[in-house]
Amino acid sequence: MKFIVFSDNHGKLGGMERVIRSHPECAAYIHLGDSEGALQALRQNHPQLQFWAVRGNCDFGSEEPAEQTQQVEGHTLFFTHGHHYGAKFSTDHLWDKARQLGADVVLFGHSHTPCQEYREGVYLLNPGSIAHPKEGPPTYGVLDVRESGVLFSVAEVRG
Repeated sequence: MKFIVFSDNHGKLGGMERVIRSHPECAAYIHLGDSEGALQALRQNHPQLQFWAVRGNCDFGSEEPAEQTQQVEGHTLFFTHGHHYGAKFSTDHLWDKARQLGADVVLFGHSHTPCQEYREGVYLLNPGSIAHPKEGPPTYGVLDVRESGVLFSVAEVRG
């Protein structure tokens, strides 16, 4: 199953709209927080699509959960914004949480920097920022989850 992973757009909608148009075949679009209202606009603009989301440290008043788990093709995905786990400095607390939950895929944002790490059976994946990257162009993640394994790539926003 293919998923698009967004994070940290901070109210900007354009990049996410372009990515959705270029990847219409996804099982779901996962937003890792700091949407600041743009997620609701995406849901209104694309009612036929499935969105999974968590709130970030800038999503004041959001009704999205702080973290979620989903079972996909025999894998357990855990996703969170990352600010409660010190994601700007280390992936250690995220890895510990994954081990506690029995998750083998962790999706997180907050740092505005892409990350692809594999540690003792756990994938730790950050798509970077779709609107305000710490360095370089805006990015998002493409996640392919199959019973046989997990593939993740970071892509630049085009257009």
